Amino acid sequence: MYLELKPDLHTKNDLEERERVIRGIEIYYGTHGEKAAELKKNMYPRPEIKPLIIGTTFDRTLVRQNIYKRLIERLDEGMLDEVKGLHDQGYSWERLEKLGLEYRYCSQYLQGKYDSLEAMTEELFIAIRQFAKRQETWFRFMEKNGVEINWLLPVQEKQPRIQAAIELCKANL
Repeated sequence: MYLELKPDLHTKNDLEERERVIRGIEIYYGTHGEKAAELKKNMYPRPEIKPLIIGTTFDRTLVRQNIYKRLIERLDEGMLDEVKGLHDQGYSWERLEKLGLEYRYCSQYLQGKYDSLEAMTEELFIAIRQFAKRQETWFRFMEKNGVEINWLLPVQEKQPRIQAAIELCKANL
């Protein structure tokens, strides 16, 4: 039913959970019926919004190094203890696995689904790299469709990138 209403659905994630399908149908009928048309007539016009989109990118090798470094830092800072603590507080493994990649993999490790911490870390590292690649693809898709992205210089130091972003914000306010 949802696909009949929205055949151009850009992401199939909304089809994976019953609640999201139901909510999507509710939103559709709430925005496409006679009552919705009547409500739209009486609404204030929406303001024109021109977003300032700032992107940052690095050489893929550097991105991978940064991902690995950050992953190891998170694990060393007690990510596994954090996930175990949340589970001990009553959060189900299923709920924890929906909180993101790190929580999913840590939950699976704590449930004994990995032979070793090293195996889990390697699998998580691969998953995060794949996620970063999808983000890059999404930005290219945006640009291809005419969205202007203000790319910051790919310098590793944070301060020049922060300053460039501040200047972009000032120039566009």
